Amino acid sequence: MGEIKVVDIEEDEEEQDGNADTNAEAPEARLFVKEAKSARSTCRTCGEFIPRGGKRVGMRVYAGGRTVTVWCHPRCWLDSCEIGYADSNRGKCFAAREKICKGDLRLRFAVGCHQAYWSAKEAVREVRDVQTQGGELPDTAKWAGIEALEPGHRQQLEAWLVGGPPVTLKRHVADGPKPAKRAKTAAKPKPVAAEDIEISRGPTPAVSQVSVQRRPVAELSDSD
Repeated sequence: MGEIKVVDIEEDEEEQDGNADTNAEAPEARLFVKEAKSARSTCRTCGEFIPRGGKRVGMRVYAGGRTVTVWCHPRCWLDSCEIGYADSNRGKCFAAREKICKGDLRLRFAVGCHQAYWSAKEAVREVRDVQTQGGELPDTAKWAGIEALEPGHRQQLEAWLVGGPPVTLKRHVADGPKPAKRAKTAAKPKPVAAEDIEISRGPTPAVSQVSVQRRPVAELSDSD
């Protein structure tokens, strides 16, 4: 099976002018910050143009049968965050591809209609990179779900974002009796097919033996 081609949606136009980066020089990270090579790049979140030389966040996504890079302003990317706790064990971190367990804090960032989830550890690292390279500070007050975090988790996360020590943020599940299992209802009787029904019959009555007296043929003809 051939290698998946990585296509830079905005850089395709720039390549015609000879100013585009080649795929070999493209970063291996799934999310990165670069300068726009021209003024034709468009933020996929707000729809406005990104000026030449301006900072932009690129996120690699799978769309249209290939891997492409979609761009947005650093501020638009930071403000798109939705934060909460994982409600199952099926999720994976977009950056590290590690499992996100049920109850773990996770952050969702979006570029236009494309969205992905990060574990708290990887999300903090990405936010710091965007903050350093893109020159934008995260405004956690705009993050959807920030008010629903458990007590103390918001303060710990905000301290972590500005360089504090990493912490484990997981939803606390109070210990208690497990909910009683629902009693199984009695199974409904299975319908019986008509051909399976046996009709009970009584004993066949004995046929009484009747003695029949035969008359000679001659007698019959004379009497008639």
